[in-house]
Amino acid sequence: MESDIVIESFEPGHLDGIGLGYKTMCRLRPGIVLTSITPFGQTGPYVEAGYRGSDIVTYAMGGPMWGTGIDEREPVKLSGDVTSYQVGNLAAVPTLAAYLISRRSGRPAHVDVSAFEAQAGTIDRRSSYLIYQAYTGTDVAREPRQPQRASPVGFYPVTDGWALVFTLPTWAPRMVQTLSAAGLGLGDGEDGSSLAERFASPRWVFDPDLPDMVETALYPWLFSHSKASVAAAAQVHKWAVTPLNAPVDVLDDEHFRLPRCVRRRHPSCRWDRDPAHSAISPARWLGFAIGCWARCAGAGTVARRARRCDACPRR
Repeated sequence: MESDIVIESFEPGHLDGIGLGYKTMCRLRPGIVLTSITPFGQTGPYVEAGYRGSDIVTYAMGGPMWGTGIDEREPVKLSGDVTSYQVGNLAAVPTLAAYLISRRSGRPAHVDVSAFEAQAGTIDRRSSYLIYQAYTGTDVAREPRQPQRASPVGFYPVTDGWALVFTLPTWAPRMVQTLSAAGLGLGDGEDGSSLAERFASPRWVFDPDLPDMVETALYPWLFSHSKASVAAAAQVHKWAVTPLNAPVDVLDDEHFRLPRCVRRRHPSCRWDRDPAHSAISPARWLGFAIGCWARCAGAGTVARRARRCDACPRR
């Protein structure tokens, strides 16, 4: 066995049942760090009762699910696997700490992480909700359904998926410019007025017809674009419209094919490695890297991620 760290998420007792429990690992690899991530930990009443958990279960039992959703419907969990992300982050720190202790002392460690406990103590709204309840004596309520707005915010359909439209009230002119450039919203009002004319009035927020006018122009514009093209068209006018990408879409994004760092160098800078594949400098060199960057930028040439220049101290 060559691994220094083993991370597992089987049911408690499963590794012992197949002959790979913590004690066995310690014999095979002295100083091993075993991190177990389970819904309710390795011991306790929930484990003894045979309870099983998932992302939605731990979010409901330990997290702020009561305050998530709209008031007219039942509580819901956040999209994705938020609790799994949080318990993973929580497990990472003690795992690395146990590994460092093992490297110095040779002592093994079993890091027991409970997703339920991670949510019960999370600062992601859970703590603030508990404080709110302690001071007011009431639970945080789910918000009522938002009325239709003239400045749209939310996920909207496009030809190949969904896009996030985010329009602050101060960004309404950007939306109007984008839609007008596409020939939309030019005379959709009952009186023949355009979106630009309606939004020109400072009382547009109280205009009862404006939300319908916006949607009349917005949906045809959305359905004429793909995720990529709708974002590109909106960003011309600095309107925050972005695609909702799956992981494979993110990997295919053109930004991942662009150089991550500026490749120009100032003559006084020295690179320790190819800047396009450079890792973040260690903390002890952070000040030197910033100082080198500042000197190079002051000389008129930006050299990002430079580890040091001739003026910086040597290792």
